[in-house]
Amino acid sequence: MTKKLFYSLGSLAMILLLSSVISILEYRRMSDYVSELIASNIKSINLSQKLADLTQEYNDQMLAVVVQNDISMMPDFNLDYFNAQSDSLRNSFTSSRMLPKVDSVVMSFDAFMKTSQMFDEVFLADTVNTGEWFFGSLQPCYNKFRKDMDVLNSAIHDELRTNSADFDAGFYRSIIPGVVSVSAGI
Repeated sequence: MTKKLFYSLGSLAMILLLSSVISILEYRRMSDYVSELIASNIKSINLSQKLADLTQEYNDQMLAVVVQNDISMMPDFNLDYFNAQSDSLRNSFTSSRMLPKVDSVVMSFDAFMKTSQMFDEVFLADTVNTGEWFFGSLQPCYNKFRKDMDVLNSAIHDELRTNSADFDAGFYRSIIPGVVSVSAGI
């Protein structure tokens, strides 16, 4: 009788231990996976903000040239750095549904840059009012870029919320085996 009691208590202890190990492993796996997704989302948010800031600074400097009517203040834009950052942004996404939004941002940025590269011709031309050109041609391209960037940022934030909710759900899902085994043991 003592042996049977010992074996039954031992098997209950093994079930509890095994379920606890499974719970810990499941939680750790889920935590690592979702933490990686959340880190990727945060990296994407930071990169998109950096791209938006770079473009806004360039647009503001272009406006200063127009307002002060001094082409010697013409800003330089580090296009290689921008392209490297946009490639990093594209690579930071884990879901392929975000790539069209990044492509949209890149295309609107390209349109903005092509328009801004005509600034020298417009500034030196006697027939074109630089202010009208800036607000009529360049600013709409910049506004399109900002709109596309806002759509991208909104999608990134939505994905971050989804990943956070997945983390919460995964936490409870990983605890269930432990709760069940403790209940069965009791």
